Amino acid sequence: MQTIETNHSSQTPQGATAAHLGFAPNAAKLACWEKRAPAAAPADFVPLHLETRTHVTTAVMCRHLNRKEQTARGWASAETYPEGLRPLRVMGRLAWPVAGIRAVLGVA
Repeated sequence: MQTIETNHSSQTPQGATAAHLGFAPNAAKLACWEKRAPAAAPADFVPLHLETRTHVTTAVMCRHLNRKEQTARGWASAETYPEGLRPLRVMGRLAWPVAGIRAVLGVA
């Protein structure tokens, strides 16, 4: 069964067709969907194969794993993060291990 991701700000399906939606969106709705810009990368984002830091911010880790920051914060709070991705807490902030990100993605 195929799932459709939605943009929670307006519940807009990303990459959905009329068959997926069950209806044909009108021209105004299509124009609105096309105007949306993709999310910008964090200012300190570096491609994983060029990353030299041992730990990165939550925003950078989420960009690599294609997850929302709130998901990562939930993992840290409940300690349900993927194997090898245990964050360090530094002055109230989370620092995620680059080695763990690579392990999760299978590029270690």
